[in-house]
Amino acid sequence: MTTYKEEDPPGTTKLIIAVDDVQVLTIDREADAANAITRGLAEYLHSLESTVDGTTVRFKQVFSVWATPEDIARFPSAVVLKEGEVTYGDSSFTPQISPTEVEGVARSYIVSPCEIEMVVGVEIWTTDERERARIMAMMEDAIFPVEFMYGFRLELPFYFNARASFEPTGATFEDNPETAKTRERKVTQRFNVKMPVYRLITDIPKAEGRVRLSLTTTTDALEQSS
Repeated sequence: MTTYKEEDPPGTTKLIIAVDDVQVLTIDREADAANAITRGLAEYLHSLESTVDGTTVRFKQVFSVWATPEDIARFPSAVVLKEGEVTYGDSSFTPQISPTEVEGVARSYIVSPCEIEMVVGVEIWTTDERERARIMAMMEDAIFPVEFMYGFRLELPFYFNARASFEPTGATFEDNPETAKTRERKVTQRFNVKMPVYRLITDIPKAEGRVRLSLTTTTDALEQSS
């Protein structure tokens, strides 16, 4: 799904609110790592609801890609976009096979060869300054939901149950005479995002080692010494 309307049921993305929350990897993968990140953030934004100044606030619709001309504008709304280059780093670890086989799939393992890093921007569209202020108040609560880390972490069931870390870097308020005429108040919230990239390996042959020992004796030397 790329469009999440107010009346749609919540997605499966999970906000990690406890530092000791146990992660269990799965073999489910519906997208690549970068698109899984934007989908997860869109689902999280779609789930938000808050009361600000006595008014219930939530997004009318959230997109994980640019809206099409057929999409009817509903405000407030948000679109989650990849910004700039997506990089893959070897980070500080080497690829390691999970010590536990994937449940239900014999001799299958999940490996993480690298980590993905990217910048994600959330364009937020509102109709007036008061509405934007309420939405941004809701966003402030949503992007700093816990005390054990800066930003927040989402678990993505549609990508191996991976966990992506989002670090807010700032917001750009884009006001000008043209948007004032059209009654649009826009702000872009940006995040640095990091997440392990996973890969499923199946039918790994069991390693069979064999040691060959060679022993040579010199009987002549032993006979002379005796």
